[in-house]
Amino acid sequence: MKNKKLDFKTAELRLELVYSRDDDTGDFEKDIKTYAVLSCSADGPNGSIYCREENVRTEEFINKNNVRGVKVYRKKMDIRYTETETINTTYDDVVVAYSIKVPGYVAIAFSVRDSSAKNIEMMVNLANTFKYLKLSQ
Repeated sequence: MKNKKLDFKTAELRLELVYSRDDDTGDFEKDIKTYAVLSCSADGPNGSIYCREENVRTEEFINKNNVRGVKVYRKKMDIRYTETETINTTYDDVVVAYSIKVPGYVAIAFSVRDSSAKNIEMMVNLANTFKYLKLSQ
């Protein structure tokens, strides 16, 4: 991504702390997959968005700062209702997550609102710069 101009206005980058849940298994990759499925769902008067667990896969990786993370690849199903028709759209989406040791949380997750290939590429490149900092006591 060297020498490329990043347009963060159009990407609508999301950076979210992921709460720990009572049903977390302790397996980070599995728990992030569950989070990605649950956080995908949205219902409203004009439609719904959801991800089926069988359409979600994870991949461990190590970023350029030597931090282990998980990329979650999910297919989003988007159903929109108009007065005359129902429109079904399926598109690919990616979440990048890193484990954190903060009471009450399990991860920090990067995603984008508009899952265009350009926005996903921009988010993944930014997420790959993540690193842990040591805080002085």
